[in-house]
Amino acid sequence: MALALWLIASASAMAAGPNLAAISGVRIGENAGQTRFVLDFDRAVDYSLTIMANPYRAVITLPAVQWQLLPGVGRSGRGLVQNFRYGAWQKDSFRLVLELNGPAKAAAVRWLPPSADNKAHRLVLDLQKINAAEFKSQNFGAYQPAEVVATKPPAPKPAPSNQAASTPALPEPPKPVEYKTIVVDAGHGGVDPGAIGMNDSYEKNITLAVARELAASLRRNPQYRVIMTRERDVFVPLAERRQIARNAKADLFISIHADHHTNRATRGASVYTLSEKASDAESAKLAEQENKADLLGGLENLSDNEAVSNILLDLVQQETVGHASLFGSLLVRKFSQDPAIEVLSNPLRSAGFVVLRSPDVPSVLVELGFLSNPQDESALNRPEYRRRLVMGLVLAVDAYFAKIQPHSNGGTAEAR
Repeated sequence: MALALWLIASASAMAAGPNLAAISGVRIGENAGQTRFVLDFDRAVDYSLTIMANPYRAVITLPAVQWQLLPGVGRSGRGLVQNFRYGAWQKDSFRLVLELNGPAKAAAVRWLPPSADNKAHRLVLDLQKINAAEFKSQNFGAYQPAEVVATKPPAPKPAPSNQAASTPALPEPPKPVEYKTIVVDAGHGGVDPGAIGMNDSYEKNITLAVARELAASLRRNPQYRVIMTRERDVFVPLAERRQIARNAKADLFISIHADHHTNRATRGASVYTLSEKASDAESAKLAEQENKADLLGGLENLSDNEAVSNILLDLVQQETVGHASLFGSLLVRKFSQDPAIEVLSNPLRSAGFVVLRSPDVPSVLVELGFLSNPQDESALNRPEYRRRLVMGLVLAVDAYFAKIQPHSNGGTAEAR
């Protein structure tokens, strides 16, 4: 079948890594109800393809590859492909997610070897339009990414046993330093870019830059142990982010984000905590969008099936949310005290964010500003402005731990 192919991007001058296959071209074509999606490789690799619904999308998962295309590829599509995203996915894997305009099936998926006209190895996907009643999930290929295990804190080393009866008793060792564990979560990543600014700023890059600087600043205090949910541009499912904090028995979880709004005049930082009922309609809409991160990453379903209402009935959760609200109010105060930082009106808000649903870890989601606003976008791309945001976050962390003290049962309570 002859298909008119539309070249989306060409190869850049970036050199491929010595052990990684390289993708050097992407093309989309359409004809008579079918859409062809072609990836050019320097060699064939294992792959898996899944066609799924809610929303309709095709997910291609590959081993880690070298992406040799110009920046910005993936913002648009053609035919049945509305647009597509790409990026690192979990552990040493790469994923492309094709958002489809409606129900479709894979009419063919195959590798084409190099030819006289095209020296590349080509992975070709032909998509055919169908009606919703005909749709069923499809799976092709055998590639399975390496299993990802949520980060756990290192196990303490056992003290050496003293079995010699003649050895004199040693003095009691000093008590271990009591530190606070803080998990810093850079929102989005990899195949999920998050919000995209008017000047093509990616939320995933801004959040990672702020999270790295925040972690470095907090680590200067020996009383803090800091763990990051991601330290590079990779996709991490929402439930795994939360589980990292729970496994580490974190005292505080801070998720860093940047917002987007249909009104370009809207700007300023805000802080969100967990709530069964959103504090306002915009918070509810934001939570709904953020909770789609797993779908954007190509997962079959949202990674969390717990009902917020059931979690909030637990007394531990209620105390945890109370501590999160305390930290949120302190952070809003620190941001507001800096004349250089713009703060949204009613900046302390709440909604049902999946990433905040830890029953035993006080968790907040910080929106640093709006990438849809030219002033906020420009500010968030300036290192000096990001440093001021980080300073406000560090001061709020210090103030928060100064206000709480240990319970006799190992929990925490606000100091009187």
